[in-house]
Amino acid sequence: MDFRKVTSVLELRELLRDRILSGIDTEHSSIMLSLKKKFGAKGIRVNKWWVMTGPDWECPACGRCKAQIVRLDQHQFLMGLLHAHHDHIQDSVRTRFQAEAIKRKAVVANGHAEKFAIRTALGLSAFDKTVICADCNEADWRAKRTVRTHPEFSFSPADIRAFVEPRPNTGPHAINAAKAKAIWHDGQAVFAKRMAMVNRLAKLAASNMHWYQPSATTANQTEKFAKGIFHWSGLYELARNLGEAGGPKSLLHDTVVLQGSVDSWRRKKVDTANSTNKAPSEQDIQLMERTRGKFWFFADLRDRLETKRANRPPLVSWSCDTTRIRKVEVGPTRLYGPARLLGRLSLTR
Repeated sequence: MDFRKVTSVLELRELLRDRILSGIDTEHSSIMLSLKKKFGAKGIRVNKWWVMTGPDWECPACGRCKAQIVRLDQHQFLMGLLHAHHDHIQDSVRTRFQAEAIKRKAVVANGHAEKFAIRTALGLSAFDKTVICADCNEADWRAKRTVRTHPEFSFSPADIRAFVEPRPNTGPHAINAAKAKAIWHDGQAVFAKRMAMVNRLAKLAASNMHWYQPSATTANQTEKFAKGIFHWSGLYELARNLGEAGGPKSLLHDTVVLQGSVDSWRRKKVDTANSTNKAPSEQDIQLMERTRGKFWFFADLRDRLETKRANRPPLVSWSCDTTRIRKVEVGPTRLYGPARLLGRLSLTR
């Protein structure tokens, strides 16, 4: 998918009609043009999030695909609108910060204090900003009005999925008010705690008693700048042509100078008498499984299925097919500090 040789908008649109894009979309695709014809639309109206998501995108809230989301608007245009749905508690932090700051006779808050408020707001959000369809975004505020939630509360995409009753090419969504009310009731106590934290952090920022210290140049800025150079200098394309899986960085430095064989950890001798490594507790393992144990879950699931097929007693715990050691013995499986557990399992094809 390389459009750098295109010389005109007309040529681009003709190219888009004959190509199915991946990861991005266009109103000029054969799919959208066929939908326009199907609905007898006068034209097509989509927005930036529509073109920044692929043709196979599905709304994470209602589960509809793009062909099910489009419908005719009041002007008889084929409408396909997506929106970035966010937790409005982020707005609350900034609003309360500004209100607290101007209460004082002499304002002491500065730009760093405001940045502190904005940064902490992300940590108080119940969910990440997520692209959803316009009907689901509207269902959020309609459900809040129906259930009479706190004005700064937001339903997450998962919440919306639970109470909307979507239909193809129809909007707005019907709402199951009872389910929405139950979600608000169950989360009300936690929301109150979050709002208390909002007020506390806003006061800290307004008093200029925060702990944010800005960097002259952040690591993200450094990386973004370097990637820009990689792009315009042609290093990305060169790495791709040369088959360098590590990208441009692998062309500029040796990435395996001191790296041993991939299984060197198996042969490493450990002084067990003086080692600080401790066998993880059952709680350590449970925490690892819940936070980082994707393959552990699949290993246990596989054993349960095999147990059922073979009609044999269940295993006490998963063990490696090759070495027969148990999960708790997989190396390196050890504690870092008081409660950080690292356990490695990998899939072998």
